[in-house]
Amino acid sequence: MKRKEIFAFISPLLEQLYQFSHALLPDDLEAEQLVIDGVNGFIIKEKKWLSRFEVDEENEGRVRRIFFQKIIHHIYDLAQKRSMHFKSDKSDAFYELPLRNRAIMILRYQMNYTPEQIEDFLGLARWEVIEGIHNSRFTLMNELNAGTL
Repeated sequence: MKRKEIFAFISPLLEQLYQFSHALLPDDLEAEQLVIDGVNGFIIKEKKWLSRFEVDEENEGRVRRIFFQKIIHHIYDLAQKRSMHFKSDKSDAFYELPLRNRAIMILRYQMNYTPEQIEDFLGLARWEVIEGIHNSRFTLMNELNAGTL
């Protein structure tokens, strides 16, 4: 696949990629740049693999899921590096969660992915995903009960 074909192919995924990026870095411009850099990083790192990749009607959905998984992983890696330099002005309890937990929560509860899929997306162990879900839910529920949400 060529670069233009890849961008056309992943265009249905851009809204979800932006939604994920914005949960990690809650600034519109930063989130947009994260999507752009995540997609470009995916294309650069997977260049050999993509050059021999063919998509037909039978495997289109499966291929799009694979692309989404790999791009999410690139975005997450970039966000981890950039979050050290980024200070959010959001005082929302969700954005007070650690970056890893925000990534897990957005994938699990807003995008409805299973813990197994989240493991693959973020390159985490199963226990890390389960721990992230549990700790985040506990923290958010305490904030809600305390009336600070």
